[in-house]
Amino acid sequence: MKPLLIFAFLVGFSVAYSQTNIQKKNVRTYNSFVNKAELFVCDKQYDKASDCYAEAFKSHRPFAQDAFFAFRVNYEQVRDTTRILECIQYLIRLGDQPDWIIEDSTKDPYFYRCAQELFETTKIEVVPSLNQEFLEILESDQRVMTQYFESDEEYFNAIDSVMRLNLKRLKRMYRKYSVVNDYTVGRSVTGLFVPLIHLCKYLNYDAKKILSKEVRKGNYNVQKYIILKDYCLNFSPKYNSNETTIYGTNLNWGINDIYFILQPKNLPKVNRRRRRLLTDETWQDYEKKVEYIVTKRVDYFFYAPKTRIDKSSDEMENSLRQSIDDGSVRGTYLHITP
Repeated sequence: MKPLLIFAFLVGFSVAYSQTNIQKKNVRTYNSFVNKAELFVCDKQYDKASDCYAEAFKSHRPFAQDAFFAFRVNYEQVRDTTRILECIQYLIRLGDQPDWIIEDSTKDPYFYRCAQELFETTKIEVVPSLNQEFLEILESDQRVMTQYFESDEEYFNAIDSVMRLNLKRLKRMYRKYSVVNDYTVGRSVTGLFVPLIHLCKYLNYDAKKILSKEVRKGNYNVQKYIILKDYCLNFSPKYNSNETTIYGTNLNWGINDIYFILQPKNLPKVNRRRRRLLTDETWQDYEKKVEYIVTKRVDYFFYAPKTRIDKSSDEMENSLRQSIDDGSVRGTYLHITP
């Protein structure tokens, strides 16, 4: 009997291990094609971007952000009806309703009939109870941040109480539901970014404890996780040591109308960390996307660059520009397009 039990265990372990590897491979493939698509958008090669989004979506269901950008590329640039409708269907499943496109049905009656049919027949996959728990976390976080208190002590006591309660809610939510992603939560899952920053700032809680596995399983957008981890480093003791960045996204800011992007000192290490998250996006790719967003008047904001705009530091601006020009600081600076 024991040999049979051991054999059954080994078979089960082998199947689970194989499924995990396939899952990781699919997530890496997805992230790789999305990265290529975004780089093609930066180069205004929209047909190639559309092809890459299509390949990405074959390996893994798209995150809300990627489905939306793929929709924009196909609807505004490529005009591929089949791919537009596929993106619409993904967005509806995510709880989004891009019915604003039905503005002029005379342009393409067949397309608009198909789109209208999707609005009427596609099932939203969002789990109402899970979505409600997420919204409650977001609302309680914002409520305490905007509420007026008579004293600093009262303010910080209230924040501490809400943060601890939200952390319990968050942990319980990930234990209770087998899958927490854009489809089960809806697009509101992106709003988790702000409460996690506050949990880091006030409780020194590391989002890695929950989200690093979720990123590798394909349940949380790797780009949002990267920015979250770098942003939270600002509140960590490591930030005052040699560890000023993890993934290289918190070294950019604007002064007056100049936007600075500083290269991480430990660039090879930064790119290795990114690879461990199953993404092919290097820091150099990230830099190219940020340059595109800052200098072009476009709506394809793959990233919302974290900026610190200072309108009065002419001396700082000139000093940093000089340091980049003479090579003592590695980086670049750009004129911000209004």
